[in-house]
Amino acid sequence: MSDFDLRKKRELKRRKENREYILEVAEKLFVKNGYRKTAMDDIAAEAQFSKATIYRYFEGKLDILIHIVQDSMNEYRDILMDIIKDNISAEKKIKKIIHSILSYFQKKKNLARVFLVERDLMKKFVRVEKGGHF
Repeated sequence: MSDFDLRKKRELKRRKENREYILEVAEKLFVKNGYRKTAMDDIAAEAQFSKATIYRYFEGKLDILIHIVQDSMNEYRDILMDIIKDNISAEKKIKKIIHSILSYFQKKKNLARVFLVERDLMKKFVRVEKGGHF
């Protein structure tokens, strides 16, 4: 592998880690302060990045929230797919799915609170996911 390829690989890894860290920080702030009360300045300060750096990764606060939810849904989809592929009876699969739902939402309960507290945000989010506008 050439030096250029190694640098490019390191850069991609760093960008992925930064993106994940920004999402982690933003999720923590959304839970702590609420979505509306969390500003991009807050996310930048907590992540110790400039606001311009945050905007290199995300279009804005809604984009960050959408990525948090999408990443969570992708993570849960992977959990479900593992259960579905498991070579066990339908009854055991159903029990595992129910257990996984309870466990997953226990793990993500704080993010769920963001949507419960700000119900109109959830309605708007669903509309955006269906191809509408915020």
